[in-house]
Amino acid sequence: MYILHLISARPRHGYEIIQEIREKTEGAWSPGAGSIYPILKKLVAEGLIEAESPGGADDRHVYRITPKGLKHVNQLKAMIGNFGHRWTAMRSLIMDLLGPESCEAFLIDGSRKQFEFTRAFVETKMNEIKESEMEYLLREYALDLERQLGWTNQMLTGFSARPRVPPRKR
Repeated sequence: MYILHLISARPRHGYEIIQEIREKTEGAWSPGAGSIYPILKKLVAEGLIEAESPGGADDRHVYRITPKGLKHVNQLKAMIGNFGHRWTAMRSLIMDLLGPESCEAFLIDGSRKQFEFTRAFVETKMNEIKESEMEYLLREYALDLERQLGWTNQMLTGFSARPRVPPRKR
């Protein structure tokens, strides 16, 4: 999906795709030529992209999206748009799988990463979304953060009324 998305943004050659994925995932996914080029070959065979050979000293193929590929990308984006709903529906399964030892990473690191993701998302999409819509989104996000902070403060107030228990060592 992501390879097709990259090519839909602008034509690219395989090495550019490898580098982009490595950068975007901060090295968490570092695909090699042996995984990228078979995918590109399959996308060409399916008619989602086409390969052009520039010729000359540079024999790298440049991959371009086809109309069929662009339609497929738009369908994938709609599917990803529904991801939030599906994630929410799956959360009770995830809660059952997380043990007490995972709480710190899940709550603290997860919250921090969620905020970083939201900030990066807003900054990336700022010029693509109408100003009035972005303002609405940010106001709604701020309201959600205020509700979260209110709940968190309420929980902390409940803890401060209880006898002190020494914190766990990290």
